[in-house]
Amino acid sequence: MSAPRPRRPPARLLVLAAAAAVAVGAGLWLILWRGPEPARHAVVVVFDTLRADRMSVYGYGRETTPFFADAAPDFLRFAAAKAPAPWTVPTHASLFTGLWPAEHRARWGHMVLDARFETVAERLGAHGFRTVGFTANPLVVRSTGLDQGFESFKLVRGPWPERTETILSLAPEEIDAALAEGRRLFLFLNLMDAHIPYNTRRYGEREGVEGPGPIHNATVKWEVSAGARPFTEEMRRLHGAAYDAAVRYLDDVGRDLLALLAEKGILEETVVVFTSDHGDGLGTHAEIDHTISVWEEQLAVPLLVRLPGRRRGGEVVVEKTTLTAVAPTLFDWLGLERPPALAAAPDLDGATGWPVLADYRSYFAETNRKTNRNVAERYPELAARIQDAHVLYCGRMKLIVRGSGETELYDLEADPDELTDLAPEAPRELRSCAGSYRAVLEAGLLTPFGVDAGSPEEEPRVDLETLRALGYVQ
Repeated sequence: MSAPRPRRPPARLLVLAAAAAVAVGAGLWLILWRGPEPARHAVVVVFDTLRADRMSVYGYGRETTPFFADAAPDFLRFAAAKAPAPWTVPTHASLFTGLWPAEHRARWGHMVLDARFETVAERLGAHGFRTVGFTANPLVVRSTGLDQGFESFKLVRGPWPERTETILSLAPEEIDAALAEGRRLFLFLNLMDAHIPYNTRRYGEREGVEGPGPIHNATVKWEVSAGARPFTEEMRRLHGAAYDAAVRYLDDVGRDLLALLAEKGILEETVVVFTSDHGDGLGTHAEIDHTISVWEEQLAVPLLVRLPGRRRGGEVVVEKTTLTAVAPTLFDWLGLERPPALAAAPDLDGATGWPVLADYRSYFAETNRKTNRNVAERYPELAARIQDAHVLYCGRMKLIVRGSGETELYDLEADPDELTDLAPEAPRELRSCAGSYRAVLEAGLLTPFGVDAGSPEEEPRVDLETLRALGYVQ
């Protein structure tokens, strides 16, 4: 299961290129060898908590993303992109470093990306890029180490529904500054509209929802997830409608961002990545929000890439891929050498033979945080059900190994909602996935169960009201 070495052009192509160079000069040789001109700038947008399966560009039955659907011929779309963890900090750490959660170890119990790990922003900054980040998420901040390498990094505060508009109003000035200095730009945005409390904006009324919907705070979230509050069909419908309204608003945001880049004259020399750090539980498994499970609701995320000149536009990659591959591929697309640690890392350009996995440390493993303990004490049955977990995708199958040693196996093509555990009745498939799982575990790509949760000194200073607003604590 080891990752492949960076691919080299086939020998036949080298011979043909060399012959052409001899015939017409070294200039054509350089063109053939270098391939397409690399992007000059990069923009990475994380639509926090956005599920791929609630976007009409990914086949959802409701028209939630008409812009992305119309613009599909301009995008390289990854149909089966997976987050390496079901919540913000570990996934952003993987997105920024190209490392698995087992390697960077930013997780519950140690909610910090250590400074010894190099981020995309750090490396691009060393190459002269102006590196700029705007975040509406108070977990993507300096205290969690996710600001590393950014020349300018701002947490936008204020009312939740206004944060994205504030970011959109600030971004043009940063683009202008980079262009005025003649520098390349790396712009990162984290937008929280699809995170509880949902930002339904102007689309809530159309969906029949008032405000952010029926589940808009931590109390309701935990009570429903624990079975302490009824989750009626009407409540489920309104909760899903509120989420869809937020997704519809984000579609407008994507349109406006691309229009801004076009207005500044840099769209056709910029690689633009739209993705998410995780999804959200909308009740299929009676679990609301995220952070507490590894169902596809939380792990299946969108990944849409617009390359300069619309290269590979309209292409759909059906093979499963991981957000961990974004960082090394960005270096490739920008024409920069990868750091040594990512020389043989997975990429988004078609490399195969590497695993796609998720690594989850239980929310209740963060024993240093009093608020987590309080939720566990209030809902002991829920706490007992939420365990550390490993996920490995093997073909159409998804293997889940719980911290207790229990295993589950789901056929994602036949059973996309993961309602039927095939482990008891599919021994051959289970043995095959288990063999791959052991290889990945031995390679150190998954966090061993039972590792120490960390010490209180390692905890970031994220205030209680912030976590309550995000729905993580009561």
